[in-house]
Amino acid sequence: MKTKHGLIVHIDSAGPIEVGSEALNAFLYKTVQEMLFNVIKHANVKEAYLRLRRRHGSLWLRVSDRGRGFDPQELGKTSGVGLLSVRERIELLGGHMKIKSAPGKGNVFIISVPDPGPPKPAVEETEPAGEAALPAAVARKKKRAKRTTGRRMRVLLAAIRNPQ
Repeated sequence: MKTKHGLIVHIDSAGPIEVGSEALNAFLYKTVQEMLFNVIKHANVKEAYLRLRRRHGSLWLRVSDRGRGFDPQELGKTSGVGLLSVRERIELLGGHMKIKSAPGKGNVFIISVPDPGPPKPAVEETEPAGEAALPAAVARKKKRAKRTTGRRMRVLLAAIRNPQ
């Protein structure tokens, strides 16, 4: 963004954040790109701020600037539909977008989308120390649960034609 458009983007992330799917990863990338292009086109500033966090099974993305701002009630009355399109896509994913802005006061866009994170690795089927002391029935039940957790189920559907 700095090289191509002269926009310095300050990024704040609490370490690396793994996203649960490539589709959501691509969605977040395109959303940030759209939001930063809006800063370039409308805010009349040279800096923007991007913050990404994971909280309570959701990813929270905050894009802000100290630019011209606008009246969010006027959104959609102008020719641009970029923010409305972003909001619709976020809502289709079960997320939300909040806009805080006022003329002369800058912009803050807060986006949350559900994401439990990357899948957990399969549980090893060894019995941890300490479980040997459990009653035999409880230990068997736990061991069965471990064997089925995280496994894929394959279903084969077949159609049989009536030879008549």
